[in-house]
Amino acid sequence: MLSFYSAVEYCCIKKQSVLDSLKKYNRYLRNNLQLIKMAKEGKTIIVVSSEMPEILGITNRIAVMSNHRLAGIVDTKTTDQEALLKLSAKYL
Repeated sequence: MLSFYSAVEYCCIKKQSVLDSLKKYNRYLRNNLQLIKMAKEGKTIIVVSSEMPEILGITNRIAVMSNHRLAGIVDTKTTDQEALLKLSAKYL
């Protein structure tokens, strides 16, 4: 059983963890909103990420690399994570 002080310390750690997560999510939203605004202005944006949901959510087209080679370019509207994984393993 946790002592009172251990319980308070645990709650403070959990609270800090939640606050850190919220700050990170807020930064993520702010950055994505800036990217969307720039894209609507007609600017080209190159995003490098291994996070497929993020890439699928903020792009029009995706160029997939496999073993330092271009494996393919796909339209975001007509692809899914499975297709991206297949392309990423094309030259392994």
